[in-house]
Amino acid sequence: MSTDPQEATISGRAYPLKVMSFNILDYDNNASGWTGRSGPGRCGRVIKTIQALRPDIIGLQEDRDNQDRDLYDALKDSYDYYGIGAADGNTAGRFNSIFYRHARFTRTDQGTFWLSDAPDVVGSRFPGNPAVRTATWVTLHDNEAARRYFVLNTHWDNGSQSARDGAAKLLRERVPALSGGLPVIVTGDLNAEENNPAFLSLLGKEDPSGLQLRDSYREIFPEQHGEEGTVHMFEGSADGARIDYVLHSDFFTAVDAMVDRQMVDGGWASDHFAVMATLQATTTSDGP
Repeated sequence: MSTDPQEATISGRAYPLKVMSFNILDYDNNASGWTGRSGPGRCGRVIKTIQALRPDIIGLQEDRDNQDRDLYDALKDSYDYYGIGAADGNTAGRFNSIFYRHARFTRTDQGTFWLSDAPDVVGSRFPGNPAVRTATWVTLHDNEAARRYFVLNTHWDNGSQSARDGAAKLLRERVPALSGGLPVIVTGDLNAEENNPAFLSLLGKEDPSGLQLRDSYREIFPEQHGEEGTVHMFEGSADGARIDYVLHSDFFTAVDAMVDRQMVDGGWASDHFAVMATLQATTTSDGP
């Protein structure tokens, strides 16, 4: 159940945005070509996944500096990116980098904050959160549609519900302030199923007069079932629920969505599947 994005238009023109969220599993040995339970060569599989799906915007999670550089070296004819390491605000630790097509977009602003009670302090974290986690954002000028978008990418804690609740609250505060009324796209591995209170809070269920975010996959596939899993631990199973998302503000509507469960060269690119959504503007207004 999906709609051809070419059928949706603004003032007679179609400007579909293909957005990917992809946890690529961190690996910091640059000489390895990345490895995992699926064996070596994951770098090439991630590259081929991106090349096959051709997203306009990509939010990566668990990427390291060496992984970003490997991807950029292979994809620099099409993509540029922004991201910093969570551990030191430079190159150490996990990133949440955002890649984007440089022919279509011009990056006009960017930043990173830490998921903590002191979000501007490098390396800070919520109490009970064993890992340092961040949210990375960019403002992109769409040279085709002649407008700007605010894109945020994040990775929430996998063990602490209080940390997830804190992350949702922080994003509810920061996204409206940073976006300045621009259309919003949020990508991320939220380590939360869609009935999790932190996820519902992020969407704005407790704040109907504030920013409302929509789950692109659920727009296209409204019926929930037990084979929607996005983390598979190199086994390829679809069992379970989604924890990886492409969310968006009311400016957009989803016209297509998918979870990419294809093997590449006989192996898995990551322990997560890439998730994709095609977003289309719902208004003819030029906006901010």
